[in-house]
Amino acid sequence: MRFIVKNFGPIRHADVTLGDFTVFIGPGGTGKSYLAYLIWILQKMEPDWMILADEIYPLHEFLDICFTVSGKYERLGFDETVKFNEDFTYRLLTKVMEISQKAYEKVISQYFKDTFRVGDIKELIRNDADFCEIKICNNGLSKCIDIKLDENVKIRGLDKLIDKSDYLIEFDKSKNKLMLKYRNKIIYEKYISPNIDIGEVSGIVYDLVTMAIPQIMIMHLDGFCTSKASFILTDSKSGFLRFAPSLIRYALLEARRKGEFPIGFPDIHMLSKLVIDKREIKNEKISKIADFLEEAIGGEVHIETEGLVFPEMFFKKSDLTVPILRSHSGVRELAPLIVYLRYVIEEEGAFVVMEEPETHLHPYMQSIVTRALAMLSKYTNVLITTHSPIILDELDN
Repeated sequence: MRFIVKNFGPIRHADVTLGDFTVFIGPGGTGKSYLAYLIWILQKMEPDWMILADEIYPLHEFLDICFTVSGKYERLGFDETVKFNEDFTYRLLTKVMEISQKAYEKVISQYFKDTFRVGDIKELIRNDADFCEIKICNNGLSKCIDIKLDENVKIRGLDKLIDKSDYLIEFDKSKNKLMLKYRNKIIYEKYISPNIDIGEVSGIVYDLVTMAIPQIMIMHLDGFCTSKASFILTDSKSGFLRFAPSLIRYALLEARRKGEFPIGFPDIHMLSKLVIDKREIKNEKISKIADFLEEAIGGEVHIETEGLVFPEMFFKKSDLTVPILRSHSGVRELAPLIVYLRYVIEEEGAFVVMEEPETHLHPYMQSIVTRALAMLSKYTNVLITTHSPIILDELDN
């Protein structure tokens, strides 16, 4: 996936193609964090689901599938597999993608305001420009979503991602399966039990066409999609451990009093993920990377969750157990990453951003955390910002 950004915050022009492990390195004030946050929120955001439902359900093509699958009327010539041909499927999915543009336009301004802590969206436009442009493209630039930010945010191009012959909706009557195919490969299928009412059928068809939105993005934008499992560790990570219980209480009081949280969305997201309900390993392979880090720091990060608003973390080394806040700065800095690796990141193919992983770390440990993130990039896409030449040297090796 490729991002071309012009006149956004301090960024005059950036052209970035993301790989499995992407590093933004350079002096302060050049826009590394701006760009990282932008890429994170574009993959994190979800559309306005009410707009999708209100405008998809009345579509003629949508109703055509619902009535056909539910058996309310039969068409001449149907065999055991009902193929809604390429023209029909293209027409329906193009309309769905047009509707999704409205659904994203409804929410994207607020996502930007919450992420970058601005009151007016125009504050994100570079001072010497009238508007900013963001392009989300495939690597070859043949398919793009265009986002223009001036007084408002406008999104174009979602309906142009689809090629007419790529997609086909089929209903296999013998197996009672509704399928969406991309170049003859099934990318979605759902069993429909015989004789269910049309209301239940319409819910299944709605799931199919809305699920198609991120799938179409993934297919045509080299892995980019919205509503992705996306995680972030901001440069506030170790400070949050120190002040988390007080910060939660303060944030809740301010939210009740003013109707908004007093911290940015990336920090809210990170804080919410560090509130672990129970110690449950999410992915065994990713959890082994946490083991690697703990071996390097010579101890274990242990969490107590029962009866606590915010989990209490401890560092266990041999027979000694101390609160994480009394451990050395390197342990405090790595503890949130260890928690993410063990208890938070579940899906392979997720997107993980980490700001300045080198903070408060000895040069040797900077190399270790770089190796850990490189291991993680085998399962997820990883993006980091850094000032550290040690990290760059480690990656070169």
